[in-house]
Formats: sequence, structure tokens, C-alpha cells
Amino acid sequence: MIEIKDVTILKIPYPNASSALFNIPHMYICTDIRKDVAYILKCQSYKPYHKNKDSLPKSRLVENPDKGRNPFIRATIIDLDKIFSASKHLNFPLIDPISEDLLLLIRSKLPPDTQIIPIIPDGI
Repeated sequence: MIEIKDVTILKIPYPNASSALFNIPHMYICTDIRKDVAYILKCQSYKPYHKNKDSLPKSRLVENPDKGRNPFIRATIIDLDKIFSASKHLNFPLIDPISEDLLLLIRSKLPPDTQIIPIIPDGI
């Protein structure tokens, strides 16, 4: 069962099961739980093309590795364009959680109109 601040590694079938997002595991951060639904954000390695302000994701945070703050081993983008939702009771493989200050920063930067995308359990 996932909790707020937990980080997990998943393959999510977005936008479908043949997408690159499903074929390559990414880290996801649980930023909220309401009732039995966990809300998670995708993380991906920072790449040179991300320097272009027009690159996706449009809304994002860049985090450098910091063992006291996050479990990342390289510069990482936290995607604020979309939130995935799933039952918090799914079998999430957990790694080290993020810090409280990073959670608060993510929540403060999350646009109010961020798209919420339900995850089908077969994809996890």
C-alpha cells in the first residue's frame, strides 16, 4: 500500500500499452491520497532537450540528487502536467520517500487544472 511521499517504480500504459511510457519504467511520487485513491506524478531523467522551455512537460520541477530530499541518482524532472490516480491498495514496489519540503514544493507548483488520469490495474 502506497502512502503520501512514497516513491515507486512503475510501467504505466499511458496513453496506451504500446507507448514508451509503458515499456520503460519510471519513478512516480505519491503526492496525495483521498479515500482509497493515490495520486502520483511521473518522474523522468533530465535530458539536454529539456533546456528548451517549449519541451514537454510544460509544468515541471527539476530536482538534483539529494539523499536527504529524494531518491534520485541523476537530475530528474517531476512532471506536473498530469497526475495518475490508482487504488492505494495496489501492490506498489516502494523505494525511499521524498522529503516533506519537496512534497510541499510540488504541491505549491502543481497547476490547479492538472489533468487526472486513472490507471487501469492491469498496467501496474
